[in-house]
Amino acid sequence: MLIPRLHTTEGDGTTSQPRSPQSLWQRSSELLSRFLTYRVAAGLLILLGAFLRLRQWLFARSYWGDELMVLRNIADRGYLQLAEPLDYSQTAPVGWLWLERLMGDLIGFGERSMRFVPLLYGIALLVVIAWLARQVLNAPAALLVLGFAAVNQYLIYYSNEVKQYTSEAFWVTLLLALGVLIIQRGPTWRRILTYWTVALIGVIMTILAIPVTIAVAGVLAVHALWIRRSSPDRWRALGRILVGAPIWGVIVGLLYVGVLRAAQNNPALQEYWSRVYPSQPLTHLRATWGWLRQLTRGLLHIPLDVSYPAVFLLLVFVGLLLCWRRWGLAIAALLVAPWAIGYTASALSMYPMAHRLALFGVPAVLLLLGSAVDQPASWLRESGARALTWLLPYGLAVALLVPQVYTAANLWRHPFDRFQHREQLEYIAAHGRDSDFVVGSGHAEFAAGWYGPLTGVEIDAIMKPSKLSSGTCDPEEFPALLRLHDTAWLILVEPNIETHDRFYRQYLESFGQQVEEIPFAGGLVIRYDLTAPPGGPLSAQPPSGYDCAILTDTP
Repeated sequence: MLIPRLHTTEGDGTTSQPRSPQSLWQRSSELLSRFLTYRVAAGLLILLGAFLRLRQWLFARSYWGDELMVLRNIADRGYLQLAEPLDYSQTAPVGWLWLERLMGDLIGFGERSMRFVPLLYGIALLVVIAWLARQVLNAPAALLVLGFAAVNQYLIYYSNEVKQYTSEAFWVTLLLALGVLIIQRGPTWRRILTYWTVALIGVIMTILAIPVTIAVAGVLAVHALWIRRSSPDRWRALGRILVGAPIWGVIVGLLYVGVLRAAQNNPALQEYWSRVYPSQPLTHLRATWGWLRQLTRGLLHIPLDVSYPAVFLLLVFVGLLLCWRRWGLAIAALLVAPWAIGYTASALSMYPMAHRLALFGVPAVLLLLGSAVDQPASWLRESGARALTWLLPYGLAVALLVPQVYTAANLWRHPFDRFQHREQLEYIAAHGRDSDFVVGSGHAEFAAGWYGPLTGVEIDAIMKPSKLSSGTCDPEEFPALLRLHDTAWLILVEPNIETHDRFYRQYLESFGQQVEEIPFAGGLVIRYDLTAPPGGPLSAQPPSGYDCAILTDTP
């Protein structure tokens, strides 16, 4: 039996139809959109990312080896000297070093003050990503990209380390954002001058701004010539785009002569970076393909933190094609530029595009990922193929995001604390005596030299393994010092060479009894009673290959 549809009569005599589910959905969406705009949602995600970074900053974990070597340069040099090649095989942009030295002069060289500049860069990067993502993506896709950036554990970690990696990510992303703006809205004098001003500041703040500036300017130039290919003013437009190039080139030349050339010629850095470079000529196709696979696999782990590599690469590839189709080749080329630069520089053995050194490329690849889910929001309210086209890639992207959210939540409960070098010295200060002999392993020299005065612990010497046959080691120097004390403390710092660690412990066990071993994150503290008979856990093991200890002062 057919049931007649009921109608209601309005006061004016007209009949009204019952509201359909679709109209209710539309009304709900409109009401929600009034309160939850992109700016509000993006602001909440930026606050989330800021809180995650502030959590690590307030925890103020101990400095580790690389930070301490950079800090030693910053604390021991004046501003002009920081423009010279750094000691201890370190390299950093001079502008960033000046900011760090300024923080040290104004506030001090504590963990929070010296990590304040990386923290500001890390939070400012989220703001730039939020703006840039909305220029090229719809709101849901842009928020997804910002969500990835907010919870990425490596963007969080390096926002709280005395290294320049968040500065690099910020300036590279800002240059890309200005390039996108100029392409979308035209190369006005104001925008071009803004771009070259940022480029000039950027090359002082980060070395990576040099190739990225060249790439962005090249894309802008080609784009201007192409869209004006039939116009007589195309060369005038090209001149406008390149107006700041001469001044910028002079600054880059000075930086290269003063700083970059020394880093490129540093044997220790080149040896360390060579592990990332191809081991065979690029013409060896099989070896080159293997190198590319290995390099990409490492980058997907650090700094991208991807749990499902195949899904991630598929979405990035689809996103590149869709970005090209929607915005054109120029913007797609800008987003690819950081990774093209990094891979090319690694292939040519000029820059190691790996691990933390690739952090500057994370925002760009996240934007390509967002492009894969960048479909009209109206498709979500439709059924059939269009809705699936939107929901399927978005669901895959969310699946990639979930593990990163879990990691970020865990970091809120348990902040990074992989190196407890300050705590090692604090333990000795609390349990030792002024008359005790305190010696550090070779890798402990910077931690001991930095935290010793701060904790009130006097580090007597740094011990390094040697052989009597070398002719440079005095076998009586160390025993003569030990005879003056009843207790000795050994500070071991990781990472270290296993045979070296064994030598340190075996050597001290030959003069007294090991009575205490206290583990710390990234190291050990071991106490020896020099009045007791020699012995300890490693006494019965074969010799480590060294038979003499060289003692040096802390830096």
